[in-house]
Formats: sequence, structure tokens, C-alpha cells
Amino acid sequence: MKLLSDSIWYLDELERRLKLNSSNSSKPPSTDSPFDPKTKKPSNAEGKKRKPGGQKGREGKNLKMVQEPDSIIVSSPQMCSGCGSSLVDITPSSIASRQVFDLPVLKIEVTEYQAHTKKCPCCKAVNKGIFPIEVKAPTQYGKRFDATIAYLSIHQMLPYERITQVISDLFGHPVSEGTILNALSRVETLIKPSVVTTKESLLGSPVLHVDETGINVRGVLHWAHIALSGVAATCLLHPKRGTVAINAMDILPNYTGIAVHDHWKPYESIGGLFEHAFCNAHHLRELTRAWEQEKQQWSQDMFKWLLLAHKKVTQAKGKGEKSLSSRMLKYFNARYDAIIQAASVYHQKNVDNPEKKRRIKQTFAKNLLDRLIKYKDGTLRFLTNFEVPFTNNAAEQGLRMMKVKEKISGCFMSREGGRIFMSIYSYILTAKKNGLNSMNALLDAVNGNPFLPAVAVKSVTF
Repeated sequence: MKLLSDSIWYLDELERRLKLNSSNSSKPPSTDSPFDPKTKKPSNAEGKKRKPGGQKGREGKNLKMVQEPDSIIVSSPQMCSGCGSSLVDITPSSIASRQVFDLPVLKIEVTEYQAHTKKCPCCKAVNKGIFPIEVKAPTQYGKRFDATIAYLSIHQMLPYERITQVISDLFGHPVSEGTILNALSRVETLIKPSVVTTKESLLGSPVLHVDETGINVRGVLHWAHIALSGVAATCLLHPKRGTVAINAMDILPNYTGIAVHDHWKPYESIGGLFEHAFCNAHHLRELTRAWEQEKQQWSQDMFKWLLLAHKKVTQAKGKGEKSLSSRMLKYFNARYDAIIQAASVYHQKNVDNPEKKRRIKQTFAKNLLDRLIKYKDGTLRFLTNFEVPFTNNAAEQGLRMMKVKEKISGCFMSREGGRIFMSIYSYILTAKKNGLNSMNALLDAVNGNPFLPAVAVKSVTF
């Protein structure tokens, strides 16, 4: 009988796992079946039919004529088509203009530095010219080359082999993959002043997003960890996922604000003086799973409650309000407690069976319920503090491009290459968060002036 019951449990568990998708679990959308109606996305965000092309009210981005073109080619009649008289010295009565926007011819530009040696005719002293400090070898690549390589590799996520093709095809100049790695190493060295300021900015931020995702390093599973605020971001590649890696990142152990994350245990057990806020996008997916697989009404009620609470907070923020009214906060808290109470009663009557001697494994819905009870404050922090977002999407979006890089390249060929990628990616992500052009930020870095994020001043109260 025990063998039969175990077999039935395993079959049920297998069926539950087969029903998991991106709408009811943390599985990525790329794993969804294109034939599953529950995960099939509409053709646009609103799910409405609309005509292709520019929509009504959209601001056009067509080419506009510039006041000062780079060059002007004049087409002026030299002779009258009627009588044959010369028109060379005749002032035009009107001028019609058309402009063509095109790219210049791309080529490697070589600058030669010559250090002359001269002998003084008076005292016979030998005087030698001095090369610029950055010109250290008979031949080398310049700063714009290094910045372009970093832009293609880190921002555009191209693998080394394709970068060699791009440089060869566009500039007619073949380069090796070793040259690319050396260029990235030089850029990574030049952005180090930004690393210190970025860490200070994150530690001073009132709200911090943290997350992690698996990364393939030459066939071995590693983990990419991210911590970011509204103005700064830092990433770390580490062979471990949990506490060891979080300590190595050296952010959360010294942080005193509010950290937004999912329910990954090490974030809760790391210690430190920070408060927790939990990602409600995860809660919505888990509540969907609890309803679809276990048909527990409380999960539907909680799902609707979260969406309503999020809607009211969004509306209040849109009106410039700093918090919900005390009356509305009291209502939402009471409703949350009522749903939890109903769920607890349901489990006591229908799921939990203390009379059985053999311990029964808790269902997924019961585990979720226990977390919503234990971590109520972290779940509802978006209600009481408008600086705290409803989800941890910011961190997940920051990690998403790393997965794009992995899908394009297959894996990182070495831990050192992965470390360099994370460092430069952190710099570019920080620059983008401050509205900077990624290429310009890289050029500033190679010219000795890397972007330094502002150190945030905390204003959060718990």
C-alpha cells in the first residue's frame, strides 16, 4: 500500500510540474509551448487589433533637414535653355534643397607619432622628443578602438568571432580574438574609479533590487548576481549562488535600506540591518499556480487583492500623493488578514490531517500561505512606502541581457572573461540609468573620465 501511495503521489507531482509555465511559476517565457493558450501572448500589449504602421497620436521620427550640412553640392544652370545666354554670373532667384543622410566611409585611421632627436649646436647636448604617455609600443590600438570593441561585446552582446567579422567587414582590418580580450581588459581597468563610487551609491540608496541567475562558464554552472538602484548597478560572477556569493559582493551585509527580492533564503538569512520587500510578480504567478492546480479559492481572492492594491498605489502615485490614506491602509490590511484567515481555516479542515501518524508533505499552496503569513510586512511594504516597487522587475531586467549574451555566445570561455564582462556591463548599465549614451560613456572612460554615479541620500522611514 505504501508503494502504491508513493507512486500515486509521484504521478500527481509529475502532472503538476508538466502544467508549470511562465504564468504560474518562475519558468522563463522561452520554455512555454507556443500551443498553450494560457501563455500565448497577444500581438500587442493591450491585446487589441490595430493596423500595422504608425498609430494615431504617435510622434513621428522621420528625417528632418539640418541647418548646417557637412557638404553642399550645387546644381546651377550655366546657360539659358531658351536663348543660350550665359547664366554663370546671374544670382539665383530661388534655391531648392534636398538632403541625403549617409554614413561616411569606415576605415582604420593610423596616426604616427615621431620623436625627433636634435643636437644643440652650442653645447652639443642631445635632446629627444617625448611620446605621449599613452603611446607605449611601436604599434597599438587607440582609445576609440577599445571603446568600440567594448560597445560591440558588452552592449550589443556580440561574441568575439562575430566582432572580428564586423571589424574586418566594416573597416577592412582583420583582428584576432586575443586583441578583443586585450581591448576589453584595458577598458575594464579604466572604469575602476566608477566601481568604488557605484558601491557607495548602492549602499546609500533607500531601495535596492537584488537577484541572481545561472550562467554557463565553459560548461560549469556559475551565478551572475546583481544589485541595482535607480542610478547605479553592479554585477558579480561567482561559482556559488547563496551566502558566500552575497558576502563576496559586499553590498547587502553593509546595507541599511530596503532590499527588494524574491524569497530566496540566503537573502533573508544574510544578516545586516536592511529591511525586506518581496517581489509580488512572483506571488501572482504562485497564486495562479495554487488556483490552477489545487483550486483553492483563497488564492484567487489574494490574486485580486494584490492587483487592486497595486492599482490604488499606482493611482495615488500618479496624483503626486506620498502615501495611501489611513482609512484605505486599514481596509487593505483587514482584507489581507481576512483572506489569510479563510485560507488557514480551509487548510485545517480540508488539507491538514493531524490524526495521521505519517507526515504528509505540504502542498505548494500551503507553503505559499505560510510565507504570506510569516512575511506579511515584506509583502505589503509597497503599500506603506511608495519608494518600494510592487515587483523586482528592475533586477530581473538587468539580468535578462546576460542571458541574451549567453544564448548568443553559448557560454563564457573563462571566468576571467566573464568577470570582465560583468564589470563593463555594470558600468554601461549604470550610465544608461542616468540617461547617458552607452558609447559616449565608454569613450569618456577610455579618455580617463569614467562616469561616476551620484551617491544617494536615504529618505526611507520604516
